[in-house]
Amino acid sequence: MILLIDIGNSLTKIALGDEITQKITLLKPIISKEKNWNNNIKKLILQIKNKVNKTIISTVIPDKLTEITKIITTILKTKPIILNGNLIKNLPIKVNTGTKEIGSDLIALAIGSYHKYQSSIIVSLGTATTYTIIKDNVILGIIIGPGFNDAKNSLTANAALIKPFTIKPYQSVLGNTTNHALSIGYGNGFNYMIDTTITAINNELKSNLPVIITGGNFQELKPFFHFKYQYDQDILILGLMIIYQMQEKNNKLN
Repeated sequence: MILLIDIGNSLTKIALGDEITQKITLLKPIISKEKNWNNNIKKLILQIKNKVNKTIISTVIPDKLTEITKIITTILKTKPIILNGNLIKNLPIKVNTGTKEIGSDLIALAIGSYHKYQSSIIVSLGTATTYTIIKDNVILGIIIGPGFNDAKNSLTANAALIKPFTIKPYQSVLGNTTNHALSIGYGNGFNYMIDTTITAINNELKSNLPVIITGGNFQELKPFFHFKYQYDQDILILGLMIIYQMQEKNNKLN
């Protein structure tokens, strides 16, 4: 099996990918900023080391790359493949901008989505809200906006009377309690932001691209979304597996 690792700013996602069935088994995510990150990664990999013979890593945190590479090399006795802009040269998707400007997580999202859905707009609800636009096997552009959790945390950190909150849908858009007001502002606000951005993208491209949503903030925002979309929690991890298989097929692994 292939060990698939994506180290994001918030979470480190780890999964096992079956090369034959392409079934993905997600393992327990690990908080990327926690003090025991190294030890937790080691414990998890030790538990599954007999099932794994290949590894690919995507990370947007450079400091973690050396650490995770050492862990993989030591425990699995194999050199992991690191996803970066250079790998995209061997993939069936083009970029109309410099690959150095595209994060490895977005490359994996793009490949996973292209493999499964072809042309699409992938909205990732993570530390940032990102939009990756793919049309006719080309990544046409990226949009990066504020992340949902960071927006909430910023308010509670800077507003003395606002405590940590969870939003819920209300029928009226006129808030009459603190939670009601926050729910409208954050829930409806993110719905409007994403919906309007999608409309602007399709208007500029004169298209009607399907929308694929992924990311950890989906469940809280889901009740507020009124635009058409499909949710796919595994799309980035799928992208990592597809990239590894393509590199292996083209004898580009080193």
